[in-house]
Amino acid sequence: MAREQTHPWRQVAALAVILIGLWSLVLFTGPGKILSRERLEPRLGLDLIGGTTLTLIARTPDNQPPSRESLEQARQIIENRANGLGVAEPEVVTEGESNIKVSVAGSGGDIIKQIGQPAQLKFRKVLSISPETVEAPAPPASEATNPTLDEVKAKLGPVYAVAEALTSVEDGQAKAAELAPFAGLSGREVAVLPANIQFLVPAISCRQLNDRPAGSVDQADVQVVACDESSKYLLDVAKVVGTDLATATYNFDQSWKVIAKFTSAGQSRWTELTREAYADGQRNPVAIVLDNTVVTAPAIQGIINGDAEITGDFNRRSAELLANQLKYGALPLTFEQGEANSISATLGTDQLRGGLLAAAIGLLLVVVYALFYYRLLGLVIIGSLALSALLTYAVLVLLGRQIGFTLTLAVISGFIVSLGVAADSFVIYFERLKDEIREGRSVRSAVDRAWIRARRTIITANTVTILCAVVLYLVSVGAVKGFAFALGLAVLLDLLVVFLFRHPMMSLMAKSPAFLSPRFSGLGRVMREQDAEHSGFAARLYRGTANLNIIGKRKIWYGTALGILAVAAISLSTLGFHLGIEFRGGNTFQVPASAVASLDAARDAVSGAGAEVVSAQRVGGNNPTYLIRAAPITAEETAQVKTRAAEALSISTDQISDNRVSAAWGAQITQAALLGLVAYIALLIVYLVIRFEWRMAAAAILTLFFDLIVAATIYSLVGFEVSPATVIGMLTILGFALYDVVVVFDKVHENTEKVTASSRTTYAEAANLAVNQTLMRSINTSIIALLPVAGMLFIGVGFLGAGTLKDLALVLFVGMATAVVSSIMLATPITVDLKYRDKRISAHDKRIRARREAAAATT
Repeated sequence: MAREQTHPWRQVAALAVILIGLWSLVLFTGPGKILSRERLEPRLGLDLIGGTTLTLIARTPDNQPPSRESLEQARQIIENRANGLGVAEPEVVTEGESNIKVSVAGSGGDIIKQIGQPAQLKFRKVLSISPETVEAPAPPASEATNPTLDEVKAKLGPVYAVAEALTSVEDGQAKAAELAPFAGLSGREVAVLPANIQFLVPAISCRQLNDRPAGSVDQADVQVVACDESSKYLLDVAKVVGTDLATATYNFDQSWKVIAKFTSAGQSRWTELTREAYADGQRNPVAIVLDNTVVTAPAIQGIINGDAEITGDFNRRSAELLANQLKYGALPLTFEQGEANSISATLGTDQLRGGLLAAAIGLLLVVVYALFYYRLLGLVIIGSLALSALLTYAVLVLLGRQIGFTLTLAVISGFIVSLGVAADSFVIYFERLKDEIREGRSVRSAVDRAWIRARRTIITANTVTILCAVVLYLVSVGAVKGFAFALGLAVLLDLLVVFLFRHPMMSLMAKSPAFLSPRFSGLGRVMREQDAEHSGFAARLYRGTANLNIIGKRKIWYGTALGILAVAAISLSTLGFHLGIEFRGGNTFQVPASAVASLDAARDAVSGAGAEVVSAQRVGGNNPTYLIRAAPITAEETAQVKTRAAEALSISTDQISDNRVSAAWGAQITQAALLGLVAYIALLIVYLVIRFEWRMAAAAILTLFFDLIVAATIYSLVGFEVSPATVIGMLTILGFALYDVVVVFDKVHENTEKVTASSRTTYAEAANLAVNQTLMRSINTSIIALLPVAGMLFIGVGFLGAGTLKDLALVLFVGMATAVVSSIMLATPITVDLKYRDKRISAHDKRIRARREAAAATT
């Protein structure tokens, strides 16, 4: 301690060296000139500059993750396809065990959404054709896992036997009414039906067949059913496959077409297939099937000894895409499109402004509160935040250069939330400083003694937050990773600033006359405290001597909590949640309000373009947009709807942002969230048992679950939409709720550590004193943590209207507000009740009470 008092500048100098080193790398390395925008800017994500992001989920027959080798091979093929299309700097990376993420900046990303097609090419003779006469609605969203045939049979009941007995298309048409239940099957359910039932049952539409999982018709040695735009085809076994191709090109001859050139063996098979189809003048069609779809099915006019021409409704880009897919080979895995998100440049700019504005408001609120409450000491908080910002920005720029890390809206959200954590660590230190002064120490001696005690709490609380961020990062997918990385990085850098700047600066300021002045230091009220008995409630609360009987009234808190849980049970079981499209599957189209006459015009344009509109709303404040939600449609249909809607509204397709999500993506997010919850709770229990004891760990876990249930219940009751950002917020609540609990538990542990050696205080009284002593710091840490979140909420609702900022801030605000109450009213009372199961504690308290009763009897 003496060394720290003598040489506080050493820590500050070490931080200066780190800061200068990082900024030297920023300024003197990398692209562009010194101080140029190119060199100083971090790498921005597509949600901030505009572009397309596509997430592909690999599917295997046993629903297990694919091998790393096959996933990497698929990634390389997709990257080759993207480069072959001439897309500017596509980024194709693997994510997690089963995902491939494709990112393309700027416009023209619609074609990229089709790049993940397996491109399994099959040439099959057509056995029969059935006109697709059913005007079918969109099929129900497919399940995350494949059903079995027995499960589908059980769902259909006796109707399945009727379908099995069909012998012809005409027979199926005659029994169409009886077979109507087949129209209610999802694509995955249709996929497990025998081919003859898929073909002969008229209620099974091409929309259902096209919604089957990729790979449903890949088996070459069986008959299959597939559709083009107007008909259903019953197709023979495949005689020619994609591996028989040597290369593929495309050209224009009255219309765009793809030319497939065969290997020597492939040419022989193709010639033999055309001979069989021609069959002495019968001119049977041969279907060219790409994945689940019949691209074209021309009648064979004679035996062909040359290339195969693939014609269809191609434009230049789609013909180029198919040629590249065939040229670079089929993917070794079947992929399902998890999420496809296109952000217009305008919306990206708005989101960047919104994120930066939210950060500025959050920072400003923290600064104002710090100066108001802590006065001169608030300058230390401001200096700490400024240094943390400089460190963080430099690290962001360097990470962008070295590993391609991008600054996204989720990352900005992580940094905004971390502002509260950074300020909270100072609150803990400052409140400890006040405790030391109250105990009669001088300000100078109190600074170092408070640091020794506060350091333990700061490390414990921040370790909990870092654990939360690490678990989130390891098990999550999508935007959650960016948020978790930002939160963990910011907390680590804050710890660096705490040790190398905050405490040394406090030691230096303790020698300053201004710091010793009650008027300017922020310690005035503590220094002026004289007689607690003649103070008002607010002053006693400030000092931690309010003597609120929180532990003694714990049955009231338990009863209140049980009442809330009862409401939660009723709400969650009856109302459930309003799930966003990420969990239900579906499409959204976002149109700038400034470019369109009205919400009705935007809705009608999307509906008229072929999408089944579910809802439409105006979102955002200063830069409003029209958000149109639609039922699930394919990637090709999404591109068509976007083009037709743009034409109807007389705007560019680049002005329309769209997002397509499968239900499987939501299932993956949910699974990752549950895995993260289990992993975090396990690590938490181990850490808290080591740091405190198992009873405190149990109380903390119970309190955390209560906080999560309250937040979930409010979402259920009010009907807020649950999105992936909500899931991020729910998991983040765990870290912040525990932050409050740790602050209280640290004081409880300190007060009760040697309680059995006392002859005057019971365990409950010592714990109650600790709660009173930490009441003000719990309130302060919560207020400071909530201020940046409030800024996010304000911008998310008022400026952007929808998206990551609003969804994340909403759940965080609810959860963190609940956490401050539960950490006081539930965590410590539960600990006390668990502690009384310890025979030593219960015996000690009995002795104290007996001694008091004896003393009372004698008087």
